[in-house]
Amino acid sequence: MIKQYGRFIGRELYKQAYGLNCPLVLLTVSTSNWYVNQALKILDEELRANRSLAFATAPDFATPFQVPTQILPLANGWVRSGSTDFTLIPDLAQKVQAQASNVSLKPQK
Repeated sequence: MIKQYGRFIGRELYKQAYGLNCPLVLLTVSTSNWYVNQALKILDEELRANRSLAFATAPDFATPFQVPTQILPLANGWVRSGSTDFTLIPDLAQKVQAQASNVSLKPQK
């Protein structure tokens, strides 16, 4: 599947198929660093570093399935083949913490 996604997005075939006129990055969350490393290896070797696919690891999604207690880690640390890591929303954790510190949990009178 990784090869097919890499070709479809890397060659911008999605633009004609879906009528889009913008860049696209497919975000893939895995429960395993091994899977992410294998996917990056395939992209590096067979598709010559396709930056259109990004990967993150969330072990909490593993069997038995459970929703991760914190989703914030998925905002940071996305890896791509042939590119540096990137953040979806820069400084998201700091923004959320700043907003949380302004929220009072005391009951309203």
